[in-house]
Amino acid sequence: MRRARELFDLARAPRPSAETPAPARFLARFDAAILGHDSAERTRILPAKYKKVVIFSAEVWQTFLLDGFVAGRYRLSATKKEATLALEPFAPLRRADRNALIEEGAKLVRFYYPDTPRHEVRA
Repeated sequence: MRRARELFDLARAPRPSAETPAPARFLARFDAAILGHDSAERTRILPAKYKKVVIFSAEVWQTFLLDGFVAGRYRLSATKKEATLALEPFAPLRRADRNALIEEGAKLVRFYYPDTPRHEVRA
């Protein structure tokens, strides 16, 4: 049985307009943003056509979001000399989205591998 609950916003809290795009973001494996939804409601973040390439068996891939929706997977890898984040988009990327993912991905790969001398994002 599902229980409805009422949620409240702060009365004077600033809100972006409905047309404001959500920034590019990276989600870790088994991220609660995906798994925290009831599977019937998961399409709020994970389009149904991508479900089987993101969630399979007992695994959940690392994914990235564009405008608030899963738009691809990514892989992190490193050697002693280089750390790489490789993007695997599910559809061709617009130039602006690709650039946003590269910018955000560069921060992520440096966070994961801070001591590696060279960092790269492959799109």
